[in-house]
Amino acid sequence: MEFSSFLDIICYITQKTGKSFLDANGHINYSEAQIKDGFDWYKKMVNTGATPSRKWVLDTVGSDSVAATKEFLNGEITGVFDWTALMSSYATNLKPTGMKLDVPPFPLAKGAKTAGVLQKPTMLFSISKHSQHPKEAAKLLNFILNDPAGVKAMGTSRGMPVNTKAQKILEKSNAVDDITKQSVDYMAKTKGVTESRYLELSQVNDAYAQVTDSFGVGNINSTQAAKQVISKVNAAVKQVKSKIN
Repeated sequence: MEFSSFLDIICYITQKTGKSFLDANGHINYSEAQIKDGFDWYKKMVNTGATPSRKWVLDTVGSDSVAATKEFLNGEITGVFDWTALMSSYATNLKPTGMKLDVPPFPLAKGAKTAGVLQKPTMLFSISKHSQHPKEAAKLLNFILNDPAGVKAMGTSRGMPVNTKAQKILEKSNAVDDITKQSVDYMAKTKGVTESRYLELSQVNDAYAQVTDSFGVGNINSTQAAKQVISKVNAAVKQVKSKIN
């Protein structure tokens, strides 16, 4: 199975603690010891052959998706952990091989307090305060999000809508592929945590990704990685807030 990012480590720690990595204000919910445990778990997964190393991912996949690698397409990598909105790309790439993608229950750590599923909006719409036509913009958003004709026109181009009424409209018109429906159904039936809006902001993402890469190629140990995640992420969140305020 392909675990290659800090989000995978977050999933494990979320199972153990029942908490998201960052709270609504961008504060880290995990202790240094808990983050260290997460990095140790990841290393164990690599050492036992359960997942490829971060070095392999960087050398083989780079910034692309594992869905396009020969190792995934020939069945050497038998599982991936990713956002539901991206599952259809994996399924599409597998079609020519005759293999089929499925959405099984996620493995649980011993004593897990939650399934570890991370929830967040994949794509958002907003109306700028500088808009010259906010009422018209609101009408357009209402049309594409709630009106049957608008829902069909938008389809799943921005992922599966969270509006259950819109989901039924799309399913009835056969606009939802099987793997997307499986993914959404799994999310709806699985207890997870909602991650902070700060989690994937570029500055914050860069902070924990750099540490994960450094750990993954053996430049630092788990103790150092935990300390660096805390210091770098805190600094990144502070930087973001200074620009907002």
